[in-house]
Amino acid sequence: MSLNPNTMNKKPTGNYTGHIVSKPFINKVGKAAGPEELYLRLSMDDFFIKFSESTVSADDLKSQINQVITVEGEIREGAWDIGPEDPPEMQSRIGSYFVITKLL
Repeated sequence: MSLNPNTMNKKPTGNYTGHIVSKPFINKVGKAAGPEELYLRLSMDDFFIKFSESTVSADDLKSQINQVITVEGEIREGAWDIGPEDPPEMQSRIGSYFVITKLL
């Protein structure tokens, strides 16, 4: 049985309240490069929002930056940069990320 690197582990879907924050993309050498990325700040942790698995877009959340919102979604572990249509061997950042299924 092979693991899908896109969604290795999931935590149950639920309602989460947190801040939407914008951070620069940091490349392999530690320098800011490319567009800002959106994260959901829950307590002390910032979770990358993976839009390729979410039902909302970055445009839906841009007006919410630095504001508190409530969403339905789940925390997953896996590849941040690989979407459902991408080959699993593609290079990606790995770790916890957030998938938003509904804005509440």
